[in-house]
Amino acid sequence: MKILNTISLCVLVLVISQANAQPQVPGGFKKGTLVLADKSILSGLVRDNIRKNASVVFYLAAEEKKRNYDGSDLLRAEIDGTNYLC
Repeated sequence: MKILNTISLCVLVLVISQANAQPQVPGGFKKGTLVLADKSILSGLVRDNIRKNASVVFYLAAEEKKRNYDGSDLLRAEIDGTNYLC
């Protein structure tokens, strides 16, 4: 019976540690792709500020950095399946 309890505890610990290891998406960000003015392509998380102040915020989870791009920096943006031409 102790073996069953030990195995159950190990499985529970593994499940909890995997759940904590999942990357968190910052609020307001959606999957998207940006095509910059120099024709380079960025894929990651994007916050849409296009209607508000003609800009987007790009978040690359690997580097945990946010960067603002305005319309003059972009050729095109695809945010959550919606395409925008800049």
